[in-house]
Amino acid sequence: MFYLGCQFVARFRGACVTGPDTLRDPSVTGLPAMKTFVYLAGVLAVAAAQSLGNITSFLQIRNGDGEVTMEWRFVEGDPAYPLLKYTLVTDSDVSSDVYCMTTLCYHTVDNLEPCVTHTFDLVPIFNDTTTGGTLEGNNATTTGFTKDVVPGPPQDVVVGPITQTSIQVQFNTSIVNPLCADQYVISYGAVITRAGRRSLLQVMDEYDFVVTLSPLQPCTNYSIWVIAESYTGFVSDPVIVFAATLDAEPDPVSDLQVTDVDTNELTISFEPPETNRHCVKDYDIEVVDLDQPELASRRVSAAVQYLITGLEACTNYLIMVRVVSPGGNASAWQEVNNRTLDAIPSAPQNLAMTEATTSSISLQWYQPDTNSRCASEYILTWEDSEGNPGGPDTITDPTSLSVTYTVEGLMACIDYTFTLVAESEAGESDFTQLTQTTLCT
Repeated sequence: MFYLGCQFVARFRGACVTGPDTLRDPSVTGLPAMKTFVYLAGVLAVAAAQSLGNITSFLQIRNGDGEVTMEWRFVEGDPAYPLLKYTLVTDSDVSSDVYCMTTLCYHTVDNLEPCVTHTFDLVPIFNDTTTGGTLEGNNATTTGFTKDVVPGPPQDVVVGPITQTSIQVQFNTSIVNPLCADQYVISYGAVITRAGRRSLLQVMDEYDFVVTLSPLQPCTNYSIWVIAESYTGFVSDPVIVFAATLDAEPDPVSDLQVTDVDTNELTISFEPPETNRHCVKDYDIEVVDLDQPELASRRVSAAVQYLITGLEACTNYLIMVRVVSPGGNASAWQEVNNRTLDAIPSAPQNLAMTEATTSSISLQWYQPDTNSRCASEYILTWEDSEGNPGGPDTITDPTSLSVTYTVEGLMACIDYTFTLVAESEAGESDFTQLTQTTLCT
């Protein structure tokens, strides 16, 4: 097709001159090659009738950042009307004079807006040697597209309204190179994971853009990146905003169980809620002493496995767990019961006599200081001053802080040494002793 174009030019000038380094298809004018031939031939026929020179093959050959380089050929007419200059009108607005007196001409127009198809009208101006004035020749028109450049970032990026599952993002068109913004790209993801998604907005005009990011997880902080992207992939600097979806009531935990039991501690585990899992800030754990319910205690855990320490041995406990969201919403409680293991208690405390007769001695003591609830019974033995043993007597009263017991059938005026131990399923405590004398009369 370029060969036909050269043939056409050579028909009038007797030569075929090519431009620098580039072969071009005459159909770049937007018309098929044969139609271009007919059109140009018609133009030249009119110019010849007017005895003026004329322009052929007016087209863009290069483009750059804000500039377009054009090429055209000039066919001379009547020598009485020599070429003086050209008037170039850009986008029907800006006019400039171009001076080129050769057959093949090049001209670069700069300071153009990038990413735009510009219109160029080229008019030859001739000296009229017969009248001393000037004449305008036939107008030649072409278009040229400036090169793609980096668009500026979108403007005025804001978020809102926000719901539990969506965030609306609003922004304005880029101020810098706005026509180069072929599309805007919104990337977003939870801040803790940076897992991103992409939402594309095709540029249709220069009005504000609104997009709703959904579905999102409630109770989640999101990082939102908005960029302008050109047709060829140039991207602007990102505009980064942060927003959090609204709080929601979390579901309860599941599969709450006691996984390990010791004398003074219990280990629990559970599964986080399936729904609104992102709304888990902490887990409230309430531990209720079923033997003394007023001794309930509250703990907070961030993990789904928790070691509860500081418990009493041999004690029944109710353990309750609920989910608390960042905004303070709480799920329903889930419960599990368990009992700490038996342990050996310490020795009974403060063994003393409260009353004596000629045949009996009444004793009182207090629960062991350590593992007192494990003292399911007390074993009391005694021995008189002559070495005669007595007992053992078993006293079952594990819930009383103090225990009173009377030993009967003793001899008058005799010293008795009493030995007392606390006993649990885990074993016996150390002993405590007391020596007292029955009355003589």
